[in-house]
Amino acid sequence: MHEEFQYFYGNETEQYSFYRIPKLLFTDARFKSLSLGAKVLYGLMLDRISISIENNWFDDEGRAYINYSINAICEAMGCGTEKAVQLIAELDDKKGIGLIIRKRLGQGKPDQIFVRKFTDAKSEIQTSEKPNSSIRETGSLDIGKTEPNYIKLNKTNRKREIHIDKRQYGTYKNVLLSDQEYQILQEEFPNDYEKRIEDVSCYIESTGKKYKNFLEDTSSNAPCIWIQGHQHQLHRSRERR
Repeated sequence: MHEEFQYFYGNETEQYSFYRIPKLLFTDARFKSLSLGAKVLYGLMLDRISISIENNWFDDEGRAYINYSINAICEAMGCGTEKAVQLIAELDDKKGIGLIIRKRLGQGKPDQIFVRKFTDAKSEIQTSEKPNSSIRETGSLDIGKTEPNYIKLNKTNRKREIHIDKRQYGTYKNVLLSDQEYQILQEEFPNDYEKRIEDVSCYIESTGKKYKNFLEDTSSNAPCIWIQGHQHQLHRSRERR
């Protein structure tokens, strides 16, 4: 027997968060060959751009990239590894349509994924979606969802501060993560994300150090530090002096 879901009334839909998949992926002839799964995955990748902007994940040319492991994609899409690899291949520039470019880092690290703009100059004028390559400083979690571009920022723009509300985690309430960052951590490390948060919390409390990027510290594959009998992985080079 199926669950009895409730009806929506008034503007109740506005209280929820949604993934946004560009309408153009369904209406433009260029994307007709893309499977539905590939279009959904592209929407999930666009959603992660806001985290990249907040954490200054840019390459030397100012282009934003995301970290999205195969395991996390499998978790989000509810599919196996083979299917996830197939969906990525549909999107990449080597075997697929070219909406993403992957840069391999090696040594067991996840690829850097550059999410490319799905519109060209002509379609930007014709479509009502009107994506904008600039960053709107609204403080909204929708930053990456409404700005789905292959983002290019100069050094001045990269230093802009975007305020996104964060919650306190860990025994000492000193690990700050936004709801999106917490969700990413759960997807990437479903079996030990709480321990990773706790290890960072204990390390900060015992050393008094502070960090600019809690998400990267909790998910890092950097050399290990032992804290209170636990193996803790951390980018020491990213500590704020």
